[in-house]
This record gives sequence, C-alpha cells and structure tokens, in this order.
Amino acid sequence: MLDLACGDGVLLEALARHKNVSGYGLEIDPQGITRCVERGVSVIEHNLDDGLGSFSNNSYDQVIMTQALQALR
Repeated sequence: MLDLACGDGVLLEALARHKNVSGYGLEIDPQGITRCVERGVSVIEHNLDDGLGSFSNNSYDQVIMTQALQALR
C-alpha cells in the first residue's frame, strides 16, 4: 500500500499490525517523517505537488490519501 501524505504514520502502523498490510508512506513534513520512523513505518520524503512520476504504474496494489487532498495544488 502507498499512503500519500501519511502524516505520522499511524494509519500504516495500524494496517500493518491488524491487517498484515505492508507499504510505504509519503510525507513532506520532517516531524511526520520522524514520527513514522519512530513507529517503524517505511516513509519516503516526497512533495505530492511534484506528482508521482518517480513511481512506476502498478507499483502498489492500493494507494490511499485520507487527509491531504484539500491541501494540494
């Protein structure tokens, strides 16, 4: 799973723990990245306003965005 603008990684952590989901979070905020690392969530520093061109099509089975859509250009 790829979680766009994953924040502090709490959703990915819960999905991994309770649903055996593996994946990565994308986050731009340094504090969010630090919290992800502390939680054991794999995170990539990435600005979503730059697009997702560095990811190949069909790289992930699921892509989610639960909190950041309203903040994108």
